[in-house]
Amino acid sequence: IEPGMDQPNGPVIAQCEHFVVEERDVPSGASISNPGDQFSILTVVSGQLTSKGGRQFRAGDFLLLPRGADALVASEDSKTLRTFLPE
Repeated sequence: IEPGMDQPNGPVIAQCEHFVVEERDVPSGASISNPGDQFSILTVVSGQLTSKGGRQFRAGDFLLLPRGADALVASEDSKTLRTFLPE
């Protein structure tokens, strides 16, 4: 059984009772982090993100951002998908 999906709405490109997927453009030098008390799976679609520790994430990389994780900074213009649980 597949969950019913709605139509894209702003940055939310997919949403159902089980998950939400947001697409974000992250300009070079901007940061991205989890809002509030959430965790998420982040997919780098294009560009490059760098962690506080210097680890680099490039197009095609997936990473788990635990709640409270340090922000990642875009080393260049980037596009991401953030998948998280609905509230």
